[in-house]
Amino acid sequence: MKRIIINLSCFPILKVLCLLFFGLFHFSTHAAVYSISDYLQDVKNGHEAVSGADYLAKGGQLRESESNMLYSPQAIALAQINEDKRITSAPLFQGTSTTTKVYSVGVGQQTPFGLAGKLSYNLYHVITLGANPAFLPINDYYFGGPGVELTQSLWRNFFGREIRAKSDAVFSKAKISNYVQTFKKKMLLLEAEGAYWRLVLARENIKVAEDSFAVAKKIRDWAQHRSKMQLGDRGDYLQAQSAVLLRELEVKACQDELKAAARNFNLARGREADEVSEILSPLSEPDLPPNFFKTHDINREDLEAARTEYELAKTGHILSLEENRPTFEVFLNYSLNGRNTGKKEAIDQSFESKYPNSTYGFRFQAPLDYFSLKQARAGHEAEEQGALLNYHRKKLEVEKEWEEYIHKYKDSKERLTLLNSMEKIQKEKLFFEREKHNRGRTTTFQVLMFEQDYTQTVQNKIRAQAEVLGILAKMKTFSMAGGNHESR
Repeated sequence: MKRIIINLSCFPILKVLCLLFFGLFHFSTHAAVYSISDYLQDVKNGHEAVSGADYLAKGGQLRESESNMLYSPQAIALAQINEDKRITSAPLFQGTSTTTKVYSVGVGQQTPFGLAGKLSYNLYHVITLGANPAFLPINDYYFGGPGVELTQSLWRNFFGREIRAKSDAVFSKAKISNYVQTFKKKMLLLEAEGAYWRLVLARENIKVAEDSFAVAKKIRDWAQHRSKMQLGDRGDYLQAQSAVLLRELEVKACQDELKAAARNFNLARGREADEVSEILSPLSEPDLPPNFFKTHDINREDLEAARTEYELAKTGHILSLEENRPTFEVFLNYSLNGRNTGKKEAIDQSFESKYPNSTYGFRFQAPLDYFSLKQARAGHEAEEQGALLNYHRKKLEVEKEWEEYIHKYKDSKERLTLLNSMEKIQKEKLFFEREKHNRGRTTTFQVLMFEQDYTQTVQNKIRAQAEVLGILAKMKTFSMAGGNHESR
């Protein structure tokens, strides 16, 4: 088979199109920017602590519904057999052995206002052995029927205070777990964002250091040439050589920082490597909403956790009071009954109202250890007061922290503006000084000083940009997903 070779030099238009195509392909495949949002998504997927906090936060949020279980209907079932072979006072009438089988099924529920109810169906099967048939003609029979039982609290758990406090305590504990883990996740992502900008800063610094190092070597070579030609002082050459070594040390320090930043960058996304191949976003301030500093929600999950801890302590105080109150409740049991030697016939008769059975009354129970009761109440009061003070302190700290970030942001922005102006002036000053040096109208020391001033200004500007981004990242932690806290 003949191989066909096309010489692109004969087709200049085709050559240009091919170069353009491969250039665009190389740009699209190798110049994709690894943005901060892409990095944080990888951190969420690769950082075990972030994933763990996310699962725990979701678990706490899902467990909030557990507080409703105290009010939910409960299925009730019972099956038991009782064999009674105790000696009876009249064996002819009562027999020598009685076996009772009990089957019960129903549903019960506790209401938020203190009323407990149970609806059930009970069936009994009684077999009596050893009795005289003349005195006990029916020794094997069924009886039972549907029944309802109602209990209303009138002192402890009056109108459901205790049951509602228990429900609120379960809800608050789950809410605290959700807030704590959500805040932990947010702080871990904040650290990851800091690692991202640290790497960007390290890359920018090493560029500046390498450029300064290259310029220092050029000045050194120029000074060395002038010294050899007896056109310049050897002291200028030695000073330039010292500047080269100093710049080399700066480059080495920047390289070490770059490696450390890269390791920290990779560790946050669950990787072990000393290098990062992705192209990162440049240092630039994100667009902020017009009223960001005025309308931003000055709230945070750790503050909500402190508030919920206070509510939990208050609920615990209420619960302690209720659990140690005297129990006084009224109850009513009402059931229909049927009785027959056949199970089916007994069940059919049990839905008739010929043979009802009712029981009603009250129950009372009171604790007698008044000293321990008084101490328990005082302890819960102290816990409630302590939790309230902690919440007030946390609220003050969060508000002051927000105000401090606003001041820091404004100060950093002012410094960045000044540094931008200084960078332009230092760059222009250095350019003219180099021109004078090339014409022999200034000293090497003067150029090196201007070079150092410019490098220092650029590095300060880069640090100021990173500082602004870091402050904004911390300010974003004050926004809470879903707006204000959920109330019950």
